Formats: sequence, structure tokens, C-alpha cells
Amino acid sequence: MADAVAVHEGLFTTEPRLIGGRCAACGRHQFPRGPLCPYCGSEDVGEALLSPRGT
Repeated sequence: MADAVAVHEGLFTTEPRLIGGRCAACGRHQFPRGPLCPYCGSEDVGEALLSPRGT
């Protein structure tokens, strides 16, 4: 995948792995990463590499 292009910058790493968000307050993950946690409303959402496996 040397010439792979993401549909939107900041969604993938080079491995490829999805980049989402993880809330520091409740620990839940989200994709795509947003400014607020959709579960608890916290603004403390950081970048997180998401699993390459499904749920």
C-alpha cells in the first residue's frame, strides 16, 4: 500500500490503523474523534489508535 491515500487526512496511520478518540474521563472510544465525548460530554478527548480487529 505504498501509494494509498486516506479519504481524509488524520483518519489513518501508515500501518494502516484507524485513528479515533478516547475519552480520559470515561475511557470510551469514538470514531471519528470529536471535540466532546458523545457518551459523557467531557472535553478531555485524546487521539487513540483503534484496533485493526472488528468488534
